[in-house]
Amino acid sequence: MQKQLECTALVVLVLASIFLVACYPPMKAPLRVSPVTGPQLKSEPDTSAIKPGVTTRTEILQQFAAFDTGWKGKRLFLGRWLHSGMVLNGGRLWAGKIVAIEFDQKGVVTRYQVFSDDEFLHGQDSFLLTSANVDPDDQPSDPTLRSIIGDPISAEQIERLSCWRYARVYSPATTNPRDFGLVIHLKEKVYLERRGEKHGMKMIFLECDVLTAIRVVRFLRMSGERR
Repeated sequence: MQKQLECTALVVLVLASIFLVACYPPMKAPLRVSPVTGPQLKSEPDTSAIKPGVTTRTEILQQFAAFDTGWKGKRLFLGRWLHSGMVLNGGRLWAGKIVAIEFDQKGVVTRYQVFSDDEFLHGQDSFLLTSANVDPDDQPSDPTLRSIIGDPISAEQIERLSCWRYARVYSPATTNPRDFGLVIHLKEKVYLERRGEKHGMKMIFLECDVLTAIRVVRFLRMSGERR
């Protein structure tokens, strides 16, 4: 009975949200940017200042320090921020962006790329996902995602990835740009253990850090290359 009431309440909440969005569409608002560390900003970081063949790793670490996700590696810098230019029902709508910057052996920028979360998940030409940029110690021998997310899901079972839409409507005061709302869509229902019980699932919702999201996307890319 309690579970039925919970499901009913969830359906009512979802329908109410749809109704509110339909009646009160998002409205434009002054741009706000939330970095990994520090206060909110009024503009996004100036990536046009990055000059391949000129800008050094030291300069990048200084200029983009507030956006550093903590990626460990001298050949790649990974930054992320949340940006919002819309409000809905008194709250802001936030979305994420990622900047990946690659360096040569001398610590000089060779190339960089800025993309939205969706572009990162679906882009097939991102150098961030190429085998050359994968740390040899970050290539699990397990042919499933068990070592990354804890579930024994193989690449063949995955239909696609998407952003967790609800992760886009939140307050940066409680959610850091290091966090990533990831949804793994499965081709067929699988039974996974949750809180000691088996549950049939076609979607796996992950509240993970951006580094874990990258590892999942890389896992799929590398699995495809091996096939």
